[in-house]
Amino acid sequence: MPMTSPPIVTLWLTAAIAVPQTAEPTWSAVVAGAGDTTCGIRSDRSLWCWGFNGDGQIGDGTTETRTRPARVGAATTWSVVAPTDGHTCGVRTDGSLWCWGRNGDGQLGTGEDDGTRTSPVRVGTATDWTSVATGGGATCGLRTDGSLWCWGDNGGGQLGDGTTDDRRTPVRIGADTDWADIDMNGTTCGLRTTGALWCWGSDHGGIAGGQAETAQTAPARVGTSSSWTSVTAGYSDICAVDSRHDLWCWSSGPADRPDTPVPAPAGFGPQRVGAGLSWSDVTLGRGHTCALRTNGELWCWGDNDAGEVGDGTTARVVQPAHVNADLSWSAVTAGGDRTCALTTAGALWCWGANGYGQLGDGTTSPPAGNEPLSVQPAARWRQVTAGLGHTCALTTAGTLWCWGDNDAGQLGDGTNDTGLPPRRVSDAPWKSVSAGWTSTCGVDGAGALWCWGAEFGGGNRSDEPLRIGTGTTWTGVSTGTSHACVLRHDGSLWCWGSNVAGQLGTADEDLVTAPVRARTDLTTTWTSVSVGTAHTCASDVHGELWCWGADDKGQRGDEKTGDPWSPPIRPGGRTVTTASAAYDDSCAITADKSLWCWGDNSNGQVGAGRTDARPLPGRVGESSGWTTVTVGRGHTCGVRADRSLWCWGSNSAGQLGDGTFTDRHRPVRVGDGTAWQSVSAGESHTCALRTDRSLWCWGDNRQTQLGVLTPVRRPVATTA
Repeated sequence: MPMTSPPIVTLWLTAAIAVPQTAEPTWSAVVAGAGDTTCGIRSDRSLWCWGFNGDGQIGDGTTETRTRPARVGAATTWSVVAPTDGHTCGVRTDGSLWCWGRNGDGQLGTGEDDGTRTSPVRVGTATDWTSVATGGGATCGLRTDGSLWCWGDNGGGQLGDGTTDDRRTPVRIGADTDWADIDMNGTTCGLRTTGALWCWGSDHGGIAGGQAETAQTAPARVGTSSSWTSVTAGYSDICAVDSRHDLWCWSSGPADRPDTPVPAPAGFGPQRVGAGLSWSDVTLGRGHTCALRTNGELWCWGDNDAGEVGDGTTARVVQPAHVNADLSWSAVTAGGDRTCALTTAGALWCWGANGYGQLGDGTTSPPAGNEPLSVQPAARWRQVTAGLGHTCALTTAGTLWCWGDNDAGQLGDGTNDTGLPPRRVSDAPWKSVSAGWTSTCGVDGAGALWCWGAEFGGGNRSDEPLRIGTGTTWTGVSTGTSHACVLRHDGSLWCWGSNVAGQLGTADEDLVTAPVRARTDLTTTWTSVSVGTAHTCASDVHGELWCWGADDKGQRGDEKTGDPWSPPIRPGGRTVTTASAAYDDSCAITADKSLWCWGDNSNGQVGAGRTDARPLPGRVGESSGWTTVTVGRGHTCGVRADRSLWCWGSNSAGQLGDGTFTDRHRPVRVGDGTAWQSVSAGESHTCALRTDRSLWCWGDNRQTQLGVLTPVRRPVATTA
């Protein structure tokens, strides 16, 4: 049957590498299996495995998941190990072959095809095995005479014996005696001592053999080259290094396909990767690729949702990127959504997915920004604002910096380049800034209003600050999804952009491309304004909060009356001191410092302990010490008078900062610090300032909107 797991690659430190003598044992080999199990051999040749163990593939006699390395028996004679999704095999220095784990397809080679083995069982009595490879429900091994033997699942012809019949014991593949290396994962590839490359098995797009789109049930030569030195086989991708240290990959799909880790054109033959660089080895994960250069540099690319590329982000990397550049590497292995690598000193590090403890650091927590991370370089910050996928912040000196997503030019640096480092927005001093969906607006030191990024309906799109009007009396601005509002020194309120729901506070629903005065029906002085997706809330000098625009989720707080000019909101009969509106929710702090929220609430973001819509303000807990509140897209955060920080609602990207990815329907504290000053919630990330003017961010970092690379690398424990 076809297999969808990535390949395994056995990696060794060469004899030329001096391993320092330390109190802790060093590692000599590591393999990240196709599933969620990782194994390594230490310098004393003891074998250790960790991660998922549902089929006994760790080999410690149990089926318990291990978050730290667990020793496999007492032997100190292991030379090769090959874990995959469900079973593991290894070779000892005496040439004996051992397998354990799942055996439903006969992949353990014991002559049976049922049950599991939670400890190593010997495969036959031969003492001339030199290497072994596993993939899905199949296994292949090489003997000292250069013969190739395979067994287990053969639904895709991956055993190479000319059939699709499963085999419960090793069967010889052809009569050749010049096999030098083997790797498998649905597709199987092997190197001959002549340097020729042969592949067979599931032939998606013709990758096995590189010529035909039909499945190969027997080895087929790839091209005519006899200069190959290493190969790694994936389910629909293959990569190999030749004697000139050139790297070649080929795939069955387009280069930008989400599940294709190969940055080369689709086709039936090898395509060169990283021309001009000297490569020594390559390994394929489920959707990412890593390769070593001859100078010890590590380069990775492909899918990166779990941080498996190791570049400190979770954004997909299309071209090879130099990662973990502070260390010199000797070996690398990619498996599933994780990567492990050995340094030249014998230290073992892993990064990526960790749901079953497969990183081996004693935890199951993913390496993500679900706790506050300090934004560097350090500066004295006075305001921060989080948008959809970008962040902007002002220093105490008035300089404005933005970072993260820049597809619409929302960073204001004149480019569309996403990422780090933070970019300074013009040389002018700034008074305030607001990051919206894919746009940003700010008021400069002279009181002029500027915007950049996506246009509001019929407005102008710009990747540099574009002045809005000629006025110089603006004081503060709030930018939303498709409209914005701004205050003047005289307390008047002005809005522009989309008006489909009446969110501009004008008498009609026409789109407006320049600020027009809002709520002329009221003779009041406005003190603050905050805009959501299609609604607006503003407070006046009398402490009254007015909301208008869309009300389909109850975001106006008037119990969905349908009246576009509903009366002011007085939560609990109290006046309002500050309010925040975003997306389809609103919150306000009243004069007695109690916090009230209302609106969509589909993720529990109004803090009521449930997830049904709240069309009227509801009090958040019993505390009366709230000083600041911010509403994001599905989550809310606030600071209390004791300077503690609390968040609640959606936590899918760790945006609540509590170290988990669990949604919270009531406020949870962010750490135990009592030095928080202000906070801003974006779509799925959050940033906050401390009283020492330091800036901290957490949550989604796919566009590097946290302003810092997420720490992904974990040291694998060297004690059980």
